[in-house]
Amino acid sequence: MFPERRRTIRRRLMQPATIVTDAGRTVPCLVRDVSAGGARIKVGADVELPDDFVLELDGSEPLTCHVLRKEPRHLAVAFH
Repeated sequence: MFPERRRTIRRRLMQPATIVTDAGRTVPCLVRDVSAGGARIKVGADVELPDDFVLELDGSEPLTCHVLRKEPRHLAVAFH
């Protein structure tokens, strides 16, 4: 088993959200879990996204994100 490398506690969220690219493209997604430093996001199959985008969650300020890891249908992002 790998050692835990996260600096902050991650909590399960399962909240619908929207990814907004610099080009103005919007992509629906689901934020599966979140921490103070980042999130794990579920996206549709074969969605091509830039490495940097804005994540809009209901009731929150937009979050600027940078993709750390891409997996089939999931992204791990850091907030900045």
